[in-house]
Amino acid sequence: MSYRFQFFVLCVLSFLLLGCDRYSTPVAPIIEQSRSDNPHPDLYRVGDSDTLYSIAWAYQRDYRELALLNHLSPPYALRVGQWLRIKPAGHYHAGSTTTSPSVPLFESPRASRRWQWPTQGRVVARFSNKPFAEKGISLTGRLGQPVVAALPGMVVYSGAGVRGYGNLIIIKHNQNYLSAYAFNQRNWVKDDDNVAAGQEIAEMGRDNMGRVRLYFEIRYNGRPVNPLPYLR
Repeated sequence: MSYRFQFFVLCVLSFLLLGCDRYSTPVAPIIEQSRSDNPHPDLYRVGDSDTLYSIAWAYQRDYRELALLNHLSPPYALRVGQWLRIKPAGHYHAGSTTTSPSVPLFESPRASRRWQWPTQGRVVARFSNKPFAEKGISLTGRLGQPVVAALPGMVVYSGAGVRGYGNLIIIKHNQNYLSAYAFNQRNWVKDDDNVAAGQEIAEMGRDNMGRVRLYFEIRYNGRPVNPLPYLR
């Protein structure tokens, strides 16, 4: 009887896990790096395709904070094998004054320029502040349909080195705002390209489960914000 009960509990838990958040995207840390390669959780070793922006994105940090911690100056050139500090040395806690002290943590979307929708399609997953929940939105469409830049800016990452996001593009729009376009079938832009609002930058692809979709995210000072108020 005990064995049957344990088996039943395991089946129920498996069903619940499979049914939760069909379109959820993994959260940081999500850069490809073996745990055995990094015995220090507060440090990160730079890989082939890494940029300061992709590393900051993976760990949900402000790129300027990482630059300050590692004494980097624009254009933030990195070398393969270089170790970067992800958090300040010593005891770290949320709310530390080392985290972007010169900029506010939030800006009302109403004060910002209206963003273009990155593609046509139905929103199937929405932003949530809950732990391990979606930090952007997911839109369905057809395989290969155009993905466009939501605002003008410069491409600061184009590649597939950030695990959990497939073929990814990150665009820097100004000192505070970045946007990301994930699970692309093809990227049409490369690092350091300047793009216009509405310019095609990629083709919609499949996510890690084989579903056709675009995952779109906006970050303000390294912090994910709900894209929908910006797009409406």
